[in-house]
Amino acid sequence: MHVIDIEHSIKVTPTRRVAGGSLLIVAVCICAAGCAGAGATTAAVGIGSSASPFVRQTGQPPTQWVVAPAPKKNSGLIGITADSHNDIWITEGNDGYVDRIDPATNKYRRFQVPTASPSLSAITLGPDGNLWFTETFAAKVGRITPAGVITEFALPPSSGPLDITAGPDGNLWYTDTFQYEIGKLTTAGVVTEYPVPSHTFPFFITAGPDGNLWFTEGGPRVAKITPGGTITEYSTGNASSTSGIAVGADGNLWFGESSLDRLGTITTAGVVSSHYIRGSHPEEVVNGGGNELFVSVDQGLASYNVRTHGFVVLGYPQGATPFGFMALGGDGNIWFTQGSTNDVAVYVRHILSVNPSSLQLKAGQQATLTATETGGLTTLGAISSNPAIASVAPAGSNTFTVTGVASGSCTITVMDHKKNTFPVPVTVQ
Repeated sequence: MHVIDIEHSIKVTPTRRVAGGSLLIVAVCICAAGCAGAGATTAAVGIGSSASPFVRQTGQPPTQWVVAPAPKKNSGLIGITADSHNDIWITEGNDGYVDRIDPATNKYRRFQVPTASPSLSAITLGPDGNLWFTETFAAKVGRITPAGVITEFALPPSSGPLDITAGPDGNLWYTDTFQYEIGKLTTAGVVTEYPVPSHTFPFFITAGPDGNLWFTEGGPRVAKITPGGTITEYSTGNASSTSGIAVGADGNLWFGESSLDRLGTITTAGVVSSHYIRGSHPEEVVNGGGNELFVSVDQGLASYNVRTHGFVVLGYPQGATPFGFMALGGDGNIWFTQGSTNDVAVYVRHILSVNPSSLQLKAGQQATLTATETGGLTTLGAISSNPAIASVAPAGSNTFTVTGVASGSCTITVMDHKKNTFPVPVTVQ
């Protein structure tokens, strides 16, 4: 095991929208580049900056985007997921490392996979608390413990695992894009593969709300596979391959129709429908909690409400290009890899503001603080660092009454349930 610890700080950039190409093409090309020359190495050029897995506000409102460049040039970041401790895990498609950003130490750690040039792709949190990742050109699936111990499991020869997810049956399930199969891997390493009936390569896979696994294909179909291995394919009725897939709050599966400006949905009974969106080439789809899905389109990251069908293009960080995989972080923000710009980016959903931002009171005098937050989180709270100087009490919906008690200075801290905070300095005369 090779571990590299790197300490660095957050780099923040403003928003800019750019256009670009297909996520799936980017991901596969990065994998291919990583395997083009066995034993090839990439020289390290400088150290980038990284964000903590909890992009938390601890003062004035941050910008909407946080960008964390990879610690090594041309590493080809692809897969991304959060673990049960809310660390963020990333795969390097070119260099064969699995990376972790540790919130306890703010260190970026790289763990080298034993196989040379494995062309890493997706990564997911397993049912055993470990992280599982695919090695597309090495025909393997890897497991890494939270401490960084890696074990590799060989798949049948010529396999090409791409996406991977934890199944409701306690196994790992992956798409085999080279053999046109869906694979099942137990946590002990026992492999079973099931051929896709249409002999079409599968792309993304996710656990459905019905106890089955659902996956998209390189054709106009969505399919499900039972834990026993029975596959049923459903036609979308449109001339487009299907791409990213996620479960919505409505209990349906939502997927991108990458050649069309549409999001598709399928019920667990197999009823398919298609929804026009104002974004080109939807690819990755992630459940953002509540009724909100997040979708990657050519115009940038976008949000989609499965109840109202409202669609909003959010854009990209400055200098960014369309990205690879996405994940919902433990901080409630959307994390995604950007292979062509070699960084991890975060869309900060919850930005807390308080007005006024400071107070000067006399003993016995009262003032009102009004708090707002983007993202629609739950009711906010507030606490005083020294109630003997100034006390605080709820006054209404996200408003607070501050009362000067005695001469001195203290801080009133407004916070949400994700531990974003906004400190308001108070002076009592």
